[in-house]
Amino acid sequence: MKLADWLHLRSITPEQLRRMLGVKDRSTIHRYITGDRKPSPKVVELIEKITDGEVLQVDFEDTSPPKCAVVIDGSNGEPRLYFPWSRGYRYQEAAFEKTRYTEPGPDTPSNTIIDAIEILAGRARITPRGRFMLDGRPTDARRVVLAANRQLASDGKSELEYPSTPKGMK
Repeated sequence: MKLADWLHLRSITPEQLRRMLGVKDRSTIHRYITGDRKPSPKVVELIEKITDGEVLQVDFEDTSPPKCAVVIDGSNGEPRLYFPWSRGYRYQEAAFEKTRYTEPGPDTPSNTIIDAIEILAGRARITPRGRFMLDGRPTDARRVVLAANRQLASDGKSELEYPSTPKGMK
């Protein structure tokens, strides 16, 4: 699965992914998504872990545009990709309408963030704009997983594994 399609399917913004990966430059994530840059093996490994194996190294080799993107000829004649999360583009509506994802089915592997939200049973959610909320306050994915791990620990269950959230961290 293309990284952009995974982000769209999971309602996660490129900015949230940037924070999850610990990448400093915002344009780096955009380049990964558009195929202008391939991530290093270390970053690919982290992306594979974050996406529970739904986005793999081979997906970065595929040169076809993501399903969630609208391809439009730019002013210089070069094709441009417009994504559902793109701001200020008159094609934003078309990007949202192009691909309607449905919720993952029972055969789709769930990812750690979605599992954490389910564990927190109403305390956490992802907004339509792809932001995380925990107990009614904006937060990031790492804190959602930490809260879910606290809940799991109090229930005597094993914790979720997630980058930058060591086991036993409260």
